[in-house]
Amino acid sequence: MGTVRTVSRAVRAALQPDGLLIAQLNGEAAGQTVAHVHFHVIPRWKDVPLRPHGQVPAIAADLEALAERIRREL
Repeated sequence: MGTVRTVSRAVRAALQPDGLLIAQLNGEAAGQTVAHVHFHVIPRWKDVPLRPHGQVPAIAADLEALAERIRREL
């Protein structure tokens, strides 16, 4: 949980979201696609709908740019 807290603070600093959603999906019915315990730290903005996990593919270059911003805050 300490790592979740550290990453959450970095995401908040890097992306300035209105809030954060922290999720741990457990079991296929819950949307778990990787068979080990891990946490999702999801930045959330007002008026931006939450899309279902894993149903909208992300663009790798966009993810890398976000990851770099977050890494700078760690």
